[in-house]
Amino acid sequence: MNEYELIYLAQEEKEGEARDNLYKEYEALLNLKARDYINLNGNQGIDINDIKLELKYVFEKAIDSYNQDNSASFKTFLITLINNFLKNYKRDNERLKNKFLNDSVSIYDVNGIDYSNVLYRDEDLIENVIFDNNLDVNDIYNNFNSKEKELIELIKKGYTFKEVANILDKDIKYVYNIIYRIRSKINK
Repeated sequence: MNEYELIYLAQEEKEGEARDNLYKEYEALLNLKARDYINLNGNQGIDINDIKLELKYVFEKAIDSYNQDNSASFKTFLITLINNFLKNYKRDNERLKNKFLNDSVSIYDVNGIDYSNVLYRDEDLIENVIFDNNLDVNDIYNNFNSKEKELIELIKKGYTFKEVANILDKDIKYVYNIIYRIRSKINK
């Protein structure tokens, strides 16, 4: 099957083997463009995996919008879309409103190591905040709801936030939201 037939099938089925095969053919190009973007523009607090994911969306858009009647090949069309996207992505990231994100540092190093436990993990998180504020542990603990108490107990047992999310069968954002509520209650 040639590339034009593969593109036609991919446009028809929205998901499936044709799209997967096309992606395999162009994955190296997408990864190269992502690495080039990071290398040329510095880190800017942007993770290469974010760029790769964005480029995969661009790739999907290229499949859906490619017109085989045009004289440009799919590769040329794809590269044009990628270059335009990256130019706009750079412009958007350089805006002042994104300064906080641009100046941020990923909690993952370049080798994919997760440092979130170092930054957020503290077995005595709640107790430290309470004692730093000279609060009575029992009084403040009674103000927590059952979800907050459950989370505190899991953290006190030494589980990481990610492990707590898995134990509770929830998203990591759920854990962070509860931690935020706990901190808010303590600060009141």
